[in-house]
Formats: sequence, C-alpha cells, structure tokens
Amino acid sequence: MVMLPLLKRDFPHLKIVVITEDIDADKVGFAIGNGAASILPYPLTTLKEQLQKVMVEGYYFPINIMEKFITSYKKINDSNTEMEQKEYRKPLHLLTRRECEVLQLLAEGKSNREVGQILYISEKTVKNHVSNILMKLKVKDRTKAVLLAIKKSWVYVS
Repeated sequence: MVMLPLLKRDFPHLKIVVITEDIDADKVGFAIGNGAASILPYPLTTLKEQLQKVMVEGYYFPINIMEKFITSYKKINDSNTEMEQKEYRKPLHLLTRRECEVLQLLAEGKSNREVGQILYISEKTVKNHVSNILMKLKVKDRTKAVLLAIKKSWVYVS
C-alpha cells in the first residue's frame, strides 16, 4: 500500500485494485485517500464480477469496505460524540433534491444500477446526476463527493 501515492501520481488514469486479507479501517482510509478504485477482501469469490464493476463504474467498494472507510473517516475528523450531535442538512443551495437523494445513496455505497433501482430511474439518468454532483461540488470522483458530503454533514452515515 505504500506504493499507492506513487502509482496514482505517475499513472493518474490507472485503476488501482487493492486485494488484502487485512481489512482495517485505517488501511481502507489510506487506500481510498490515495486513489484506490477498489479494495477487495481476500479470498476472492467473485473477482471477475468485481473487476467488471471497477471497469464499468470506475470504482467498486463492497459495503463492508465502505463501512470501514466511513469509520476511518469519522475517527479522523470528529469524535463519535460530536458526530452524533451533528445535524444533517441537505445542500439544497448547491444540489437539486434528486441529486441530494443520489448523493445519500452513494454515501451508502450503492452502485449506479442500485441507485437507479431504488429511485426508479435509468442507470444513464443516475450517471447524469452523478456527473452534475461532481461538477457542482468541484470534485473529480464520487468518493471525494461522498467525503465532502460526510464532512459537511450533508448525508447521514450510521
């Protein structure tokens, strides 16, 4: 994992997939923060499907990995008691209501397909919403959008 920042710097368009037995919240946070497109737990049961998701979506994080990442992020930015007292508010000054719904589902680790199914919209419409969110929040990828949303208390993370 030490090589991640160097790989991302030298090959910014490379999709980095980390496969590890040791899924610890701090390592997950480090990997995502340094450009990993996916972190997969070893042993792999569905490697082909997971790699296809990375190629189609640009990223893929199983829900247990996202939970560890959120735990790591919370630990870095706030104590647990401060997080519980925060009021979650929608960024309606920046995003439409639908974009807020999409952002919340992204924070829950949902894929474009899953977001579309939940909101009864096409996957292409979800991609359009995600693109609009990234543009409006001035971030390059959905992970950074979720990080910003968590930091600003725009999404609820349990």
